[in-house]
Amino acid sequence: MGRKFLFTVVAFLTCATIYAQKERLIVHQFTRSSEVSEGDFITVKNMVISAFNETERFEMLDASQQKMIDKESVSRVSSNAIYDVGSNAGNIKTKANRYALEGAVSVCDVTKQEYEGTVSYACILVYTVSIIDLEENTTVVTETFKHTPPPVGKITEGLGSSTLGLLAGRASGEANTPDKAKQKVFKHINNDIKKLVNDEFPLKGNVFAEDYTVNKDKMTACFINIGEAHGVGDGDKFTIFETIIRVGTEIVQEIGELTVVTVHKDVAECKINKGGKEVMKAMERYIENVDAGDANARPLKVIIKK
Repeated sequence: MGRKFLFTVVAFLTCATIYAQKERLIVHQFTRSSEVSEGDFITVKNMVISAFNETERFEMLDASQQKMIDKESVSRVSSNAIYDVGSNAGNIKTKANRYALEGAVSVCDVTKQEYEGTVSYACILVYTVSIIDLEENTTVVTETFKHTPPPVGKITEGLGSSTLGLLAGRASGEANTPDKAKQKVFKHINNDIKKLVNDEFPLKGNVFAEDYTVNKDKMTACFINIGEAHGVGDGDKFTIFETIIRVGTEIVQEIGELTVVTVHKDVAECKINKGGKEVMKAMERYIENVDAGDANARPLKVIIKK
C-alpha cells in the first residue's frame, strides 16, 4: 500500500479549485394569505430559512445584510415588490448573488376532530418555496408542500375557506392541543427543505489529486474538497465521474463510487468502494494532462448519491 503525493502544485492550482465555494442565497420575500395569522407566518418563514441554512449548502443572506455588503448595487427591497423572472432580476441581482429565495404560506389552520368521544387537533399547513437563479434569470424550482391530517371522524372547527376540500396529502398527525398540533406539523419543514435541496442542488465536489492511497493498481482511499461546512456527513456516498474533452465537447462518464469515512471542516476522507482501478487510471490521465499544461484537464468530480 503506497501513498502518492503530487508536487506539481503550481500547474495543479491553475486547473482546479482547492475548496468548493458556497453559492450565495439571498432571502428576497415571503408572503401570506389573509387567512394565515402573522404569528404563524413568521414561524413558518423562519423555520424555512433555518432549514435552508442547516443544509449548509448556501451562504445565506437576507436583503438587509446584502445591503450592508454592497450599498451601491443593492437597493432596499420593498415589502410589496413582486419578483418577476422575466425582468432584470429585480433589485437584488448583484455579481455576488447567485440565487434568491421566495416563499408563500397559503394555509395554516388547526382543525378540531371528534372520534368515538375523543377530541383531538390537527394542523393543516400548505406553503410554497421558490428558488430563482439570478444569473440565468430563471426559476430553478417551485414546490408546494401540503401537510394535512387524515380525515378521522368529524371535523368540527377550524377550517378557513381556502382549506375546504384540502384533506389530501401527507398525514401530519394529531395532538391534544392546538399549539401542539402546530408544533407537530412544523417539524416536517426541515425534512421538506432538506429533500428539496438534495434533489435540486446535490452536493458536488472534486477528488484531490495530491493525496490518495493505491493498492495493486486500484485507488482505495482519497480526499474530496467538500466537508462538514458544505453539509457532508459520515457515511455519505458519492458517485465519481471523469470528464473528457472530445472535439470541443465535454463527455462525463461514471467511473466509480466512494463513501465518506471521516469529515473535516472543508474536506472529507473517503474510501473507494467501486471502480478503484478505473478511478486510478482516470486520475493518472488527469495528472498527465495537468503536467502537460493541457487547459482541458478536468479533475475527477463527485456527486452525492440520493
